[in-house]
Amino acid sequence: GYFYDKANQRVFVSTGLEWVNSLDTPTSQSAIGGVTISFTSDNNDIATVDSQGNITAKAPGEVIIRTKIILYSKKTKKVETRVKIKP
Repeated sequence: GYFYDKANQRVFVSTGLEWVNSLDTPTSQSAIGGVTISFTSDNNDIATVDSQGNITAKAPGEVIIRTKIILYSKKTKKVETRVKIKP
């Protein structure tokens, strides 16, 4: 599966899984299956987040970064992280 490290705000994909752009994308032969991970910000005026999960501060305020993890089995996990941008 995957592991979400809440203290460090990181998602780790287990050995045997491969991060792919789409579950239709073939994985390498060594992978058990694919996993997609997407990130969104609830307020792009305060902070944006790219496809790798890197956050860019735009203005002071509070924003929620949503992470959506979909395993090859179609099992889905959603994580919300509240981020405070200081002036």
